[in-house]
Amino acid sequence: MKVQARFLENYKFELTSGESSIISDQSPKYGGDGAGPMPSELFLWAIASCMGQAIVHISGKLHEEIGELRLTVEGMKHPEEFRYSRIIIRVQGDCQGDRLREIVTIASTHCFISNSLRDDIEIEIKTGIDT
Repeated sequence: MKVQARFLENYKFELTSGESSIISDQSPKYGGDGAGPMPSELFLWAIASCMGQAIVHISGKLHEEIGELRLTVEGMKHPEEFRYSRIIIRVQGDCQGDRLREIVTIASTHCFISNSLRDDIEIEIKTGIDT
């Protein structure tokens, strides 16, 4: 899987993967124009959508219908470093009793994003001359 980022202006980037694209920017508070979500917000968006899709997948496999499903993902910024120190995922859905908790527990093992965060990920950064 590959995502391309193309600088537009100021802090705006066009992000593209496959046939989809989105604009990422900084909020005016941080010098941007607010033309799209900030990278830190996109990160939380990715967690929310991945976990939501995993819940839908698992509920289907278990033949459990979830009428309305809503997720809220909140990131607590580290007080001294440029990173999140804690992420809370809140899930609400129409399910009987503890069934939602069971579905979410199983689904959490199927979310690529949250699974990637649980272990160290090797990140290699190359410049144009390194390719």
